[in-house]
Formats: sequence, structure tokens, C-alpha cells
Amino acid sequence: MHPAFFFKPARKGRCVQHQSARNVTVLALRLHPLSRSNNEPVMPDHLKNADRSRWPAATLLLGSGVLVIGVLYWARQILIPVALAILLTFILAPIVAGLRRRGLGRTSSVIVTVVLAFALLGGTGAVILIEFRSLANELPAYRQNILKKISDVRIASKGGAIERVQETVKEIMAEIDKGEPDAAKDSEAVPVVIRGGQAAPQAGAAIVGSLLEPLASVGLVIVLVIFMLLRREDLRDRLLRLAGYGRLAATTKAIDEAGKQVSKYLLRQFLLNAGFGVGIGVGLSFIGLPYAILWGFLAAVARFIPYVGPWLGALGPIVMSLAVFDGWSAPVLVIALVIGLELINNMVVEPLLYGESLGVSEVALLIMMAFWTWLWGPTGLVLAAPLTVCLMVIGKSVPDLEGIGVLLGSEPAMDAHHVFYQRLVARDGDEAREIVETFLQEHSRAELFEQLFIPTLISCRHDHDLDRLDDQDREFILHVVREIVADAASSVVTKTIVATDDAGSPNEGQTSLCARPLILGCPANDEADELALLMLAELLPAEECRMRVFSPEMLSSENIAEIEKARPVLVCIGFLPEGPMFPVRQLCKKLHSRFPKLPVVVGRWGSRERERIQHQLSALVTAISWTFDEARNQVVQFGQIRPVGGTLPQKRPEPLQSDDHRTTANECLIMSAQS
Repeated sequence: MHPAFFFKPARKGRCVQHQSARNVTVLALRLHPLSRSNNEPVMPDHLKNADRSRWPAATLLLGSGVLVIGVLYWARQILIPVALAILLTFILAPIVAGLRRRGLGRTSSVIVTVVLAFALLGGTGAVILIEFRSLANELPAYRQNILKKISDVRIASKGGAIERVQETVKEIMAEIDKGEPDAAKDSEAVPVVIRGGQAAPQAGAAIVGSLLEPLASVGLVIVLVIFMLLRREDLRDRLLRLAGYGRLAATTKAIDEAGKQVSKYLLRQFLLNAGFGVGIGVGLSFIGLPYAILWGFLAAVARFIPYVGPWLGALGPIVMSLAVFDGWSAPVLVIALVIGLELINNMVVEPLLYGESLGVSEVALLIMMAFWTWLWGPTGLVLAAPLTVCLMVIGKSVPDLEGIGVLLGSEPAMDAHHVFYQRLVARDGDEAREIVETFLQEHSRAELFEQLFIPTLISCRHDHDLDRLDDQDREFILHVVREIVADAASSVVTKTIVATDDAGSPNEGQTSLCARPLILGCPANDEADELALLMLAELLPAEECRMRVFSPEMLSSENIAEIEKARPVLVCIGFLPEGPMFPVRQLCKKLHSRFPKLPVVVGRWGSRERERIQHQLSALVTAISWTFDEARNQVVQFGQIRPVGGTLPQKRPEPLQSDDHRTTANECLIMSAQS
């Protein structure tokens, strides 16, 4: 058999030890009993079946969605009262619970709450109906004032752009009408027969029929609210039974948390909108606008519609002020009233009531508004925001419905390091740098390296080993990370250069640089480990020590020779997850055998397998660090580096003079500035 079958050529940038471990894995796969005659591994049957089952599952999901939307549309005459009853139950449940805590029975609490709530709604509705009928009867009295306002607007627009647009439209319409035949002259008169006798009974039946449907819906809502409040615990137990006894604890917590949050939100939203309507009514009364109660009620209902609701509610009072008052001061006062109340609600009342936002995405809310309006008309538009909040809270609380919370929520869908890695995979370096700049506004450099860069390097190594990323993708990711590491250290480097220049001449600065304790970094496998060591170098006190990092292409024997020549105070081995253990153990054994008194620190940053790593390496090294803070403290402790403000020893080993090493960004910039 040809030797190339067993060992593939090493990829660019991959060390020899790492490639050897990969070749062993490839050899094991190719000699597996399931291998084909053409030496290719056979895909397991469960993976084949998974690929084949994706299309039926997607089709089933799509069909289920279409069926649910169809049921919501065709059964809206029943589902709208049910939705209203559920929302009212959530609003009234805290009131019932409060009455029960004061010693009132369940049935009595429910009856008192429902009677008071619907009496308040019914009384408000009756007053609104009376005012609406009075407004309809008095509208002709404001005709002259309305015509005068229209005349003023027309005079103001004469000779301007509006008049020119109107003339253009008239000319176009006249040209279109020229080609149409005069159908009125050719048509014959149609006889109209008026029959009497049965008109009154038919009109009465029509009126009764038109009132019967809303009255039936109101009656259904009242009955459902009463029984939902009475049987609330029974309904909860049935939901828990559907979830299963095995998940009783988790489901109970999820349902209780979702119910509390939804009830709290809906009750506070109702109180906030009611207060807004009362404020509008009182303000319009002081302005002198008729039917202030009607306009306040409409403003409160319209405010349930997000974003545009307050202005839809203000449209009626503004038009009414134009019709009633002669001047333009009253409409301006109405607009100022709406703006002032909305600012008070947004800046003062809402933060006090809600505390922190429930986190509904603006885009998702607008889409849900359009969806519910299409399904249920104006009622759906008013119910869109409460229904969306309910779905979002339930999606966050119930683990099986987490996808709903992700789609509707405003929190970031992915962690910062996932977004950063995704932009690097897409080769969008500019946005990746913007993510880093935003992250640094609230975090330190150590947190940037540990929470953003290390997970990115681990994911890159994992995907590259599985051939999800090619060599060019990997090189791009490592190149961008290397540049950002250097950029993040530039400000610190500049301060170090200035301090050195102020201390004395360039020769004195170079002498102090060489006299600092030397720390050597050895990458265990590839460039990812090298970058991790460079990050550690940027976090060490540049005024008290210097760190040099070997190339990942060097063999372990070359590392030993360079360590013996440089005589460092400490050696740090970078060993990120998703890398083979064998090269690390071999290097640690050689260092322990050759330099038994030399402190060796292994940086296993981003690892979750602490017990296994400690079991295999603890006897061979001085310490193992799991975070950059631990690594920095261990380097200072075991390398006997004095703290800032201490005294440096008079003699230190000479710096490493070899072509097979790489210096950190700090040293490169310092030396170039002093040369």
C-alpha cells in the first residue's frame, strides 16, 4: 500500500506534533471495519437516516404552521373572545389573589372582582356611547368652521407647490376622461319599485341581528373570565399533566414565572394606558374641547397599539379642535398636551412601573402587529402587543418553547464571541473590529482575550480539524486576531515608550530592557497556542519583565536548546483545547528532566476538562492556569518578578538571540522606537 495513504501532507501553519496526532486519527478511520473498498469511511446509518428525515420534518412543520394560521383565521369569531378572556384573567388574577389574602373566599373574590370590573367597563361604554351619539348630532353645527379652515388652507397653498400638483392631476384626469364614452346618455332609465308594509319588521330584525353577535361575544367573555378565575388551579394542573410528571418541578416553575410576569405586565399596561386617557380627558377639558371623556377613552384604547397608538388617539381631538375653535391655538395646545403626556410616560412612569424592559424586539413587534391585524382586524391590532408579550414571556420561561423567545426577544441571539467568530468566518474584518471596540467599552483587555479571542481560537481549531474551514479561512481568522491583539496593546506600548524616554537616554533604556527577567512561551501545537501566549505577554507588566514566544513550527528539541541558551526565569506553555495531549506531555517531560528547577506554567485557557488535565500534567509542571489572571499571578510568583515599585536584580540572563522566535508587539514597538 502506498505510504501516502497513511499520512497526509502537513497543512500550512500546523506543527509537526499536531499533524502526527491527526495522521493517527486518519489512519484509524481508514482501517475501520466499516471502510469501503475504495478506502473511504462509510457514513453511519443513523446519519443517513437523519439526512433523509429532514425534508419530511420540515414539510410537517410547514404544514402545521399553515394549519394553525388557518384555524386562527376561520375560527376568529370564537378565538377573539377567548383571547380577550385570557388577557382579562391575567389582569384580574392579582386582584382576586389580593382579596383572598384578606380573608375573602374564592367564589366571593371572583364575583366581586368580575362585577366591579365589568360594571366599570359597562359604565364607561355607556357614557362613551352617549357622547358619541351627541357628537354625531352636533357635527353639522361645525360645518361653517370646518369650511373656513379648509378655505384658509386653500388660500395659503395658492401659487405654491400644492396648487401646481392639483392642476397637474386635474389635467391628467381630464385627458383620461376624454376617451370614455358618455354612458349616461345611452343608458335607459331603470324603473324603481317601492314596496311597503314589510320594511319595519325587516329593519327591526336587521338591528337585532347586528346587536346579537357582539352581545353574544361579550357574554362569552364574561362567562370565560369567571370560570377561568374560579378554575385557575385546575387549568394549571392540566397543563402540568400534559408536560409529564418527570418534568414537574421545571414546568411548575416555568408556568408560575410566566403567569406572574404576564399578569404584572398586563395590569401595569392597563393602568398606564388608563392614566394616559384620564390625562388626555382632563387636559382637553381645561382647553375647552367638547366630549373630552370620549377622546380620553379613545386615546387610552389606542395606546395599546405600539408606536403609533398615541397619535392615532390624538387625531380625533386635533380634528375636533379645528372644527370647534376659530383660531389655531387650540390644535397646537392639543398636540402639546399629547407630546407632554407621552414624554412623561416614557421617561418617568414606564421606568417606575416596569423597572427593566421585557425585551421585545421592535421588528418582531411590528411583524406581529401586521400578522394579528391581518388575522383579526382592528381587534387584532389592539391585542397584538399583549399577545406578543405573552408569547415572548412564555417562550423564555418554558424550555421547549425557547425558540419563540429567541425570535421575539430583543436580547442578543448569540454571545459576543459567537458573533465575533461568525463575522470572521464571513471574512468581515471591519465588523469584527467594531465588535471588539464595543466590547472594550465595558470590559478590560484580559476579559477581551479570555471571553472573545480564546473561544474564537478554540472554535477555529475545532472547525478546521473537521474540515469545516479551509486553510485560507483559518489564516484569515488568525491574521485578524493577531492584528487586533497588537492594536489592543498599542496604547500600553506608547505609554511604556514615553516612560523609557523620560527615564534617560536610549542606551539606558535598552540596558534596562535587557536586564528585565526573561519569560519564554512555547506553543504546544499551532498558531492558536502562539496567539494565546502573545495575549498573556500583553497582560504582563512590561516595565518589570519581558516575554518571548517561540514559533509553533519549532520542534520540541529546538525549544529545549533555545531554553538552555536563553536561561529564562520561567517557561509558559500555551495549550488550548481541541489540541492533542501527546506533544504537551512530551515537552513537559523533557523540561522536567532537563531543567528540574525551572518553573513551568501551562496555560489551559478556555478548558472545561480540568480534572483530566490536572491528572496528566500536575506532576510534570509547576502550575496550571485556567484564566489569564491566574496565569499572570503565577508568572509573577514563580518567576520571582518584583511588583511595580520594587528593586530589580543587578544581573539577568541575556535575551534570546535566535531566528526561530517571535517577539511580542510590545517589544517590537519598543525596540523600533529606541533604535
